[in-house]
Amino acid sequence: MSEIIDQFYTPLLIEHGFIRDPDNQQYGALGDCWKLSPEVGEGTYWTYGQKDLYDIKIHNFSFHEDFMLECSMPECLSITRYDSISGEELSPYRRLSAGCIKTFIGGYTPYKALIHKNIPIRSVGIEIAPAYYEDYLKTAHHGSRYSTGAEFLEIVRPELAVVSCSATNTYGHPSPDTLERLKKSGSRVLITRDCGAVTIVNGKSVSAFNRIK
Repeated sequence: MSEIIDQFYTPLLIEHGFIRDPDNQQYGALGDCWKLSPEVGEGTYWTYGQKDLYDIKIHNFSFHEDFMLECSMPECLSITRYDSISGEELSPYRRLSAGCIKTFIGGYTPYKALIHKNIPIRSVGIEIAPAYYEDYLKTAHHGSRYSTGAEFLEIVRPELAVVSCSATNTYGHPSPDTLERLKKSGSRVLITRDCGAVTIVNGKSVSAFNRIK
């Protein structure tokens, strides 16, 4: 089980009225399923993780009363897609509504949110820990000028960055500015335009195959 789940989420779930539900197999045998105490609300919270690499969460529950959540987040890149929710994130302020995708970088400031009562929270989220993302990074938008910013690189400091772009692209990708930022971050850079397909196996073995001319 994930260290993130054991150290952060298990105590948090217990504190806020969730109870382990080991007989609930709606998401399969993997992971842990929790159910919300009837006094607090109803529904389930499922988690699955791999060591200190990542964890996945599926929410399907609601609270009987407006719920204020304030907690410390582990150092991670958090991405969550909400199919149903009503509320507000408070630091910084952002509305939470159905159809939104929210990101958060944990490990710095506490996470604060107000969740409105009787509105189901249905979402799928993933949290990627530094042990996973610090080693390898696929640069965004083919290495265009405004992708993969300096602030982001300062946090993740990847060992390897892969830029996916065609040898015949007409946009000038990758941008020299982006390549310079990657260089300053200490990252090794592979560009598929030059080296062909790049394969990373189990987060360790890296191989590149020259394209067929």
